[in-house]
Amino acid sequence: MRKYLAVLATILTGPAMAADNDVSTDQVTQRLVARSGGGTVADVVQSGALNNATTNQSGSGNSAIIRQTGSGNRSTITQQGSGLSGESIQTGSGLGSTLIQMGSGLGATITQNGTAGQISVTQTSPGMTGATITQTGPGTVTVR
Repeated sequence: MRKYLAVLATILTGPAMAADNDVSTDQVTQRLVARSGGGTVADVVQSGALNNATTNQSGSGNSAIIRQTGSGNRSTITQQGSGLSGESIQTGSGLGSTLIQMGSGLGATITQNGTAGQISVTQTSPGMTGATITQTGPGTVTVR
């Protein structure tokens, strides 16, 4: 019981974060959210089974949104910088997406429908402004 209470106390207290960070989660499956910096928002909504959503953000003014419907989907958004916006929308099963953004003012939206699709997007500034990738069905898409 002591071990359980110690673990619970550690989870509930966690590391101190800036007051203007916001995390919203509505889910029935697994998620991991990590963030640091001011004005950063992460929002994960999942329905189905065996879905996995991960957001990792550092910097300020960033937004990461993951929506998963179906089963066995995996999505990761990693952002380092300021003014970054990333969104992953998955409807189906066995879908996977990875979005990496480093710099400032970048944006990307990934939309996947169907089964067994894989998308990987990497953006670094300067010179890049945004990307919109839509995939229906199986296959692999890589954007750099």
